[in-house]
Amino acid sequence: PVLIYRVEQAAAAAQTKAPAFSETALGVTREQVLESGAPYLAALLAAGCVLALALLLCLLFLGLAHRAMSADRGKVRVRVPRGRTSSFGRGSLRFAWLSLWRGGLRSLTVPLVSLVLTLLILVVGGSLKGWEEDLRALDAMPVEGQAVSTNGKYYAGLVVSAKNVRFLAKLDSIEDCAVSKGWHYWLAEDMPPFSDNEFGEELRRVWVQTQPELTALNSLRAAKEYYYTEPELSWLEGWDESCLAEEVCSPLLFEGTEDRTLPAVVSREFLESRGLELGDRFTVQIDWEFSLASREISVPLLVVASYQQTGTKATIFVPLSAYVEPNWIFGDEPLSEQRPPMVLRTDEDVEQYLKATAAFSTCRFRLRSAADLGALREILRDAAFSQVGRLNQNRCTLVLRDGSYLETRDTLERNLSLGRRLFPAILGLVALVGLVVSWLMIHGRREEFALMRSFGTKRGRVFFSFFLEQSFLCLLGCGLGCLGILRIPGAAEARPALVAYLLCYLLGCAASVLLVGRMRLMDLIFNQE
Repeated sequence: PVLIYRVEQAAAAAQTKAPAFSETALGVTREQVLESGAPYLAALLAAGCVLALALLLCLLFLGLAHRAMSADRGKVRVRVPRGRTSSFGRGSLRFAWLSLWRGGLRSLTVPLVSLVLTLLILVVGGSLKGWEEDLRALDAMPVEGQAVSTNGKYYAGLVVSAKNVRFLAKLDSIEDCAVSKGWHYWLAEDMPPFSDNEFGEELRRVWVQTQPELTALNSLRAAKEYYYTEPELSWLEGWDESCLAEEVCSPLLFEGTEDRTLPAVVSREFLESRGLELGDRFTVQIDWEFSLASREISVPLLVVASYQQTGTKATIFVPLSAYVEPNWIFGDEPLSEQRPPMVLRTDEDVEQYLKATAAFSTCRFRLRSAADLGALREILRDAAFSQVGRLNQNRCTLVLRDGSYLETRDTLERNLSLGRRLFPAILGLVALVGLVVSWLMIHGRREEFALMRSFGTKRGRVFFSFFLEQSFLCLLGCGLGCLGILRIPGAAEARPALVAYLLCYLLGCAASVLLVGRMRLMDLIFNQE
């Protein structure tokens, strides 16, 4: 527990400061929590369980040893293999096979241990590989960003200039930029009568401000109603969301055009209350402010889609070109640097005025890959964009919705850091277990060494007889464990560690056979433990 705790603390040390333009700065302070220490109670409990299991196994092995060293009573029971037992192979291979066949439970020990250790290596290695793949997949995911208020609490009703929107849209790392502009609308028959004086004009202005909005946008992603939810739309045959980004003849720009009807996405509640259906036409009124004056404009609409209303007001969505031509913002034509004309006499004056003063109430963009977050932060910082609570020369405040990405990445990096530090220790422990098992399996069969040597068997044949037997059993266990590669994701990457364990076991087996083989024959016969 102490080792794991220290590794986690080291991995978390660099994760306490929120990056630039990150949503983690929205009223959230991320501080490193210092714990008083590792969970020693859990460590003591685990140590107690291990000790109890060790004592139980010691009692079991002592009982087996006592029975093995006691004098036999009555008839000696001998396991006699059936069939011909001396006709397979020759030399060391023949003895290894017969010894393996007659070993009983002893022959199952090595494959079982190798199987368990192989699966352990594959699981740990597969987990590391899986975390690495998850991290790469996470870096390839898109990240949302948006313009917000200076305090980060509001994301609608802003003033985002066309210049800033164009700067974001032209960045190579950003694949989509959605903006919107809204006006309060009403139906002519719904407006109550107001007196023709300043007081009546003020009452009219207040009443208009309470009406729902007619919103021009190039994607429903820009609508404040759908910042965090997906819209459920029913489209008129032949229409889809792409119509919002197309250029249509705008009644806001040129009132003298022949066809001024705009495709509109309207709430089902509005349609039901007005007795309308998909494909019907109706007209709404808006106040369009420009220069130093305002004008009431009639906007004819064609219902091309309906949506389920979530709020109390029935917003109507129309193409962005009802406000400005999308090519002005997202095209290659440079934005106008001229001052807007004060008096709008012609259509050209209206166009020039909009090019110079266009601004949007919402702005959202999507980063193609989270791996580009660092580079994007530097670009936004160099362009002097503002951050939440930190104003800069450019008063447009941006936020990157990277909270879940940073949290998930932090978790994966901690797991990887912990796994990469513990994997060598686990591999070393597995190798040590392999060496100990191989030594015990060979050292406990000294009598067989003595018998073979006493009958004149050469050292080389003795060595290969025992070595081939242990090698076959180890390979059998590892081979069964390797089937886990087919079921454990990423386990194939742990093959080098598996080969290392196999080599360690065979090395321990060879060393054990050599050490026992170098003992004097009389010591092998009379030495008892």
